[in-house]
Amino acid sequence: MLFRSVRLGHRVESIAPLAASQKAGSDDLHHGLEIGGHDQQTHAPFQLHADAVVLACHSNQAAQILNGTQHPALPMLHAIDFQPNTAYLHLDASLMPRRRAAWASWNYLNQSTQEASSAVSVTYWMNRLQPLAFSEDVFVSLNPHRPPDPKKTLEEVRYEHPIFSEAAVKAQADLQGVQGSQGVWFAGAWTGFGFHEDGFRAGKQAADSLGSRVCAAPESLAKAA
Repeated sequence: MLFRSVRLGHRVESIAPLAASQKAGSDDLHHGLEIGGHDQQTHAPFQLHADAVVLACHSNQAAQILNGTQHPALPMLHAIDFQPNTAYLHLDASLMPRRRAAWASWNYLNQSTQEASSAVSVTYWMNRLQPLAFSEDVFVSLNPHRPPDPKKTLEEVRYEHPIFSEAAVKAQADLQGVQGSQGVWFAGAWTGFGFHEDGFRAGKQAADSLGSRVCAAPESLAKAA
């Protein structure tokens, strides 16, 4: 498997503050907007007429936005659930295998007790996944059975990830048949395997379907992959 990394690292800036400040006409747009047909209804007496709407959000959020409509995608959206997950960025090697020779990029943590959580628990060895110029080993633990040492914890982040049940996988396939219905498209990593690449692919498919040509991967990168 080929992994490529951004030289000198990368930084992702949230667009949420920017999106919250956007205005349509003279009225603010808010989360939880009602969509009827091609119209987007704001809390103020104002309608934004659009040829199409792309809901680039979680399936449960898209279902909330479409609540009260007869959109055919609603059964599929309700079938794809999300679960909360907690991730820690830390330096605590006690959440890795005892033998360093057994360390891998992704390390599954098992707890065979009655109190064990059903949530998946893994620790990523970031030095092996990314070319990090750190003198210490850096880890990301997802849903650890115990938090890392607070003195060695750099960041704690709470996420929501899709649950790929049998019903969810079927809903993913069925969703493709209603993409674009009533002018509404859906994009997100939850439409695939939950990876960043799946989110990009879904967004690109929606953009391409609406007539926008998103740049493809360079030929050299496509051959390398």
